[in-house]
Amino acid sequence: MNDTFNSAVNTEEDTIVTMLGLADMSVAEREEFLESVGSVVIESAVLKFMVSLSLEEQQAFESWLETHKEDSDVLEKALETYPLFAEIVQEEMEAFQSETKRLLGVG
Repeated sequence: MNDTFNSAVNTEEDTIVTMLGLADMSVAEREEFLESVGSVVIESAVLKFMVSLSLEEQQAFESWLETHKEDSDVLEKALETYPLFAEIVQEEMEAFQSETKRLLGVG
């Protein structure tokens, strides 16, 4: 059963890659596309997270971001420091994946 599941997942991923045209992109183009998608998901998560916070918490988060904005691992640090943010990011990624599959008629 595990092999069947893995095969189905790989087939679904191949279908999504093909339908999005990722297979025809250069590595640099693919990375740029995925970075752009990731930015949209993170921006959405930040907005949802901010709405869930009090004014004081928003200010503290903004200050934290300002302090760490140049860190290469700022996202990882934010996910560790703010568990609710990590939860919202996960939800946003799952929602994006689900919506992408729905729009492409996959899954």
